[in-house]
Amino acid sequence: MKAGKAASGRSMQQRWLDVFADPSGATFRARVAPDVSLAGSAFVRSIVGPLEVWKALRTSADIYDHIEFTHSATEGARTYLEWAASALGLQMAGVTVLSVNDSNLVELVAIHHRPLPAALSFSVEMRRRLVATMDPTFFYPSAIDGY
Repeated sequence: MKAGKAASGRSMQQRWLDVFADPSGATFRARVAPDVSLAGSAFVRSIVGPLEVWKALRTSADIYDHIEFTHSATEGARTYLEWAASALGLQMAGVTVLSVNDSNLVELVAIHHRPLPAALSFSVEMRRRLVATMDPTFFYPSAIDGY
């Protein structure tokens, strides 16, 4: 079934939040396509594949001090989750876009942070935390001076 709903009728938003309750990543891997990609304002380029995407998402979840989903909408195969958060001493907001394929597996996760200085700071922190286990060129090397 498409349109962001699982056969059980659970909303795509709740299904997405549920994947973070399983730190092993097994729930995530069961709900994403084999070629899932992660893109967004905090990334220099897309991250592809369930293991690498999960590693980046788990790390990013640990950076937030607080995140609250404020609005959601589903149109066809896409679900849009608007949120407000605090992380690294900064207030930020953004939208997460989840795109599913014909099998109702997430094939694209796009996370867009704002404002830009917060997005860049978030990316720098991701790079710092993942430099030993992921290609650091997925992330920006340093924040803009003065922010």
